[in-house]
Amino acid sequence: MKTKNKIRLTSLCSSWTNKQNFHHISYFRAWLKYKSDNIFAAGPVVIIPILALISICLILIFSSLYLWSGETNTYSQSLWETFTRTLGEIN
Repeated sequence: MKTKNKIRLTSLCSSWTNKQNFHHISYFRAWLKYKSDNIFAAGPVVIIPILALISICLILIFSSLYLWSGETNTYSQSLWETFTRTLGEIN
């Protein structure tokens, strides 16, 4: 009588189980919370440049998407339109 071979799928990192994966995620979340608390505790001297950096990154990402959509012809035009829409028009 022939027996069928069962195929068992395992990940490349077979040592990682769901429990260990959850442990690493919870550790990363705790580390991220600790770092963000330290940043906010540093005061406005640190917070303002970080918020400016986040704003610049978002403007660059969305201006690339705006250029890709075909609404503008040049990247500088899409960058300016995204900047004015994100931060408000300057009169």
